[in-house]
Amino acid sequence: MEPIVHKLKRILRDRQISHGEIAERINKHRTFITRKLNGDSMETRLLEQIMEATELTYQDLVCTPQADASVRAELDDLRREIMLIKEALPKYQTRQDS
Repeated sequence: MEPIVHKLKRILRDRQISHGEIAERINKHRTFITRKLNGDSMETRLLEQIMEATELTYQDLVCTPQADASVRAELDDLRREIMLIKEALPKYQTRQDS
């Protein structure tokens, strides 16, 4: 499995987000960001700051495109099944509605 920092760096490159842009968004120096992205690991807090500043999700970092498609297909199947169940069940009120 590819280290998270390497994958993060690749995604940022693919999305054409520069180290300078990230540094400006999270109020750090560009060389600090470059040094961290050239390493094999980084602090979780910094990872979260970078993800928030660049609008990345954990799914972007962890899921492969094949796994992502598989998960999305499974979720779509589950949503359809839930909709069928909701249609089959009689309407009911929750205790909060009473």
